[in-house]
Amino acid sequence: MVKITTNRLKDIRPREKEYFIWDSEIKGFGCRISPKGNITYIFHYRIVGNIQYKKIKIGNSKNISLEEARTTAHSYKTDVLKGKDPHRPLIANKKIVPEILSAEEDKGNITFLDFWSIFDEKHMKKVQKHSTYRNNLSRVRIHIFPFFEKMKLKDIKKNHVEDFLEVSYKKAVELLKTALNKAVEWEYLSHNPASTIKLPSDRKMQNFLRDQNLRKLEHHLDLYEDTKLYAVLALKILLYTGARKNEILQRKWEDIELENNFIRLRDHKTVGTAGEQVIILNQKAIEALKEIKKHATNPYVFCGKKENEHLKNIDAFWRKLRKEIGLPKDFRIHDLRHSFASFAIKKGADLVTVSRLLRHSNIQTTMRYVHLETEHLREKSNKVAEIFK
Repeated sequence: MVKITTNRLKDIRPREKEYFIWDSEIKGFGCRISPKGNITYIFHYRIVGNIQYKKIKIGNSKNISLEEARTTAHSYKTDVLKGKDPHRPLIANKKIVPEILSAEEDKGNITFLDFWSIFDEKHMKKVQKHSTYRNNLSRVRIHIFPFFEKMKLKDIKKNHVEDFLEVSYKKAVELLKTALNKAVEWEYLSHNPASTIKLPSDRKMQNFLRDQNLRKLEHHLDLYEDTKLYAVLALKILLYTGARKNEILQRKWEDIELENNFIRLRDHKTVGTAGEQVIILNQKAIEALKEIKKHATNPYVFCGKKENEHLKNIDAFWRKLRKEIGLPKDFRIHDLRHSFASFAIKKGADLVTVSRLLRHSNIQTTMRYVHLETEHLREKSNKVAEIFK
């Protein structure tokens, strides 16, 4: 028994009959491999005092990452150690309909767990993208439910939300506030107890590549082009366009319009409000795309290991590159987007132009780079000052 890793999963081969592999780090966490090669993450456990073992399906490897599955299994293991059965009803399986709770007192007495199933059906499933919805399910199960699920909706007070904020992530609190806003809108609550809660500000400092690290990154990417072609070129295009990771990895050849110098985004982060968008391609990005040959049976630009799938995981390769280059551990792939913005400003682009290149829906989002523009203007002003010497 060894730890289940991404590399180990790549080596898995189907057998005539279904079989299991188990993780050495989280007891009870494992994978079920079907004769067709489908990998399903599971958790196997037994509550103290009960002789019967149970299995919970965490998710299929096509729909959930190994890291997400490990996080979920760890939360289940914590429940078991506390004597709790993690096999509680999940929100997706609840069938409560708001209309049957017509009396005002019934609405006030509804449990948070029961209300969440309503919120899930009426809001989350309808307005959220699949990837966002899946991530939110993990936040609910790991962070929100342990804190609120047994409370009655009417009993949730501001101090409860404040206590939750102390021990949870900002995105989990934002999700909770949205749910409570809907509780008010649907008349389950008279007011939102979280409405006046101030969330912590986003990370104020962004990571940016400096010129010397940019050269190192490009050099190291070239070194791996023979062995990691798709990952290398995906990172280059992220660097040269300022696009978001999934906006690039999920692109199909039908989205690429080299003759018009752009990539068409039919499905993106703000498609609901901004509509279809395009990623502008500069010459460096075009050169990188031209190095990729179309796969005869795969419609995606960056092909995954399985047929008709796109490349999904470049994080491990990024961590390897980051270490070789000497970048700090908190330098994320997303920071290449910030780097693109910093280079654009350094070359004289104004904030409005940067906002359009990054496709921000609100110029206020771009204002995080105002200090870079100020620095650039200061340098230009100093050049002018040389005239007066």
